[in-house]
Amino acid sequence: MPCRENNKINRQAHYMIKNHQAWWFLSLLAVVFMLSGCEEKQVTGFTATVFKNYVKQKELGRCENEPGTLVEAYHPWWPTRIADAIFITPKQEGSPVKHCIPDIDPNIAAALTPEQKIRNRAKFYNAMTKTINQKTFTKTNGQEIMINKAFLELQELARQGEELAQIELNLTDYYSGPVQRYHFDEDNKHYQRLKQLAESGDGDAMCLFAQRHPTPFDGYEHLKHGAPGYKYEWYHQAPEDKFGKGIEKAAKHGGMECMVIYSLMLSPETSSVVTVQPDRKRAFQYLIEAGKMGSERAMFLLTSFYKEKNNRYGIKPNLGKAECWLKVHNQLFPEKENRLFVSTLRLMAKDEGIDINKPYPKYDSKTFCEMELAL
Repeated sequence: MPCRENNKINRQAHYMIKNHQAWWFLSLLAVVFMLSGCEEKQVTGFTATVFKNYVKQKELGRCENEPGTLVEAYHPWWPTRIADAIFITPKQEGSPVKHCIPDIDPNIAAALTPEQKIRNRAKFYNAMTKTINQKTFTKTNGQEIMINKAFLELQELARQGEELAQIELNLTDYYSGPVQRYHFDEDNKHYQRLKQLAESGDGDAMCLFAQRHPTPFDGYEHLKHGAPGYKYEWYHQAPEDKFGKGIEKAAKHGGMECMVIYSLMLSPETSSVVTVQPDRKRAFQYLIEAGKMGSERAMFLLTSFYKEKNNRYGIKPNLGKAECWLKVHNQLFPEKENRLFVSTLRLMAKDEGIDINKPYPKYDSKTFCEMELAL
């Protein structure tokens, strides 16, 4: 059966299960899917939601080619595990890139300069934005597989001594397919280490800790993303170091990624949802500081907002600064797909009603667009 027919089958199966009809249909569907010849990356719809409900991490031993722990994601629900064993070829079987989480070399970590640590932290949070970017590899059997670029970059950062990267690889599955948070208990050693770093005053660790939690999260199971009013509850009912309040706390301690998120929370468009006192000036300063620290997302937002007349931060449009932040962005992230160019930026500014033919100041990218260039 062609793979394109699977969506129709998936819808039919979902309808039958929703209406509590015969479970034999589930077994029949599994056999049909096995015979359809679909590749691993095409497993979607019904099979993705029923056969892949949630994942945990299992340690398989030591990595073959470097100091580290070889792991795999597995599905603890027994029908899912049976389905995996029958229908899913392990992704790392014969792959040149294994699901290996490198050890942190204490000598490498100790030798990092303060500047290198700052750069690594920026790389860490920027890497996690690449969850839809893939790189192709060929397995020993000739099959081509896709590995998430976020996984590859986090793996490399762990080799370079960035502990947050190692922790994140143990809390989130970036390897197996679509990115999924692992289900883990409160006493998980990696989560406890993250908690220790956060409680030490590390702003970036605070930011990650605010956004990761055990499952179930005892006492806070009702705080579900996407439910009506969840943002209000997310801010007001969570612990001080989790979700909205945790992000605010991390931003105030210099957590780069949380500075970007908190800057958006402080703008009037969002502040009414979480009932934070809006402060556009303060919000924009957080965004500027995150950009200076190396946040790719902050740089892109600065480029965007500086070319808009009616932006959420209430700043005056400044095409010179928009071009400058674009230059900073493209210098630091030359590989970024779908990059903006100055010519495109000017056309977008023109659509905003900005006179692009009128002379305007240019800014020095080396000063993070604070100093004007001499004409």
